[in-house]
Amino acid sequence: STGKVRVIVYSATQKAFTGTSGAVVEISLKAGTLPGANTISLSNVVMSNEAGASLTATTVNGTITVNGPRAEVTTTQIDYGRVANGTTGSATITVYNRGNQAFNITSATCGNTHFTVSATLPATVAANSSKTLTVNFNNAAGDFDMATELTIATSDPVLERSVFKVPLKAVAYSLNTITIGTVSGKAGAEIRVPVNISNQ
Repeated sequence: STGKVRVIVYSATQKAFTGTSGAVVEISLKAGTLPGANTISLSNVVMSNEAGASLTATTVNGTITVNGPRAEVTTTQIDYGRVANGTTGSATITVYNRGNQAFNITSATCGNTHFTVSATLPATVAANSSKTLTVNFNNAAGDFDMATELTIATSDPVLERSVFKVPLKAVAYSLNTITIGTVSGKAGAEIRVPVNISNQ
């Protein structure tokens, strides 16, 4: 069955094993891509002597530790909503290391110049740690809908964990400003107050 290996050890010459301890078999396994400790346990052990009589045996479990980083980004999208002209929308995204060895964030780039990443890169993410990046949207051009991608590249050796792409979107709009002027006049006289509107 999955995750189990049946091992049979016997003497081809039907002679008893000699000595009180030592290796009787070596099992080769291919490590997976997920770092961490994996318990190797023995079960249903059957031992007998050369006459076929059962022998009592105790078991001691072992551990296989797979070493490596494990980059992870859980954010699926950053939506800045409506951002007024001349202002900036800001959001953060966290890159996690679920592994037991460090990796580097080598780059973080956006597909449009209205979006920028605020971080000093490359940056090392230690084992069981994280690094937070700030991603800004700058509305300096008026009314438009913007959609692009944030691409984060890491040194994780596993291909599917080496690059992460996160969609970015924002709605930029112009700010209408209504201004009432400041005036003065003679008592009892008509005073005209200007009301102005400007569209950025």
